[in-house]
Amino acid sequence: MSRTPEEGDSEETIASRRGLRIRALFDAAVLHPRSDRRDYVLGSGEQDSIRDEVLEILEFVEATIVEESAEDEDSPDGG
Repeated sequence: MSRTPEEGDSEETIASRRGLRIRALFDAAVLHPRSDRRDYVLGSGEQDSIRDEVLEILEFVEATIVEESAEDEDSPDGG
């Protein structure tokens, strides 16, 4: 009798596996130029929920980098 990969696994194991998939897709996406990352993630073949999570993380990271860059430029020593 075959089982699905998540059948019988604990919630912790499932969450860990999901986290690893998110991390792997994120790590692969950031190797691409910013302008190509969204298309890369959407074309990855991952589940919608995994892709959505990675896109949210990318948006957050990119917004944070832009804000930090602007703060560095405003600092008296120039960064």
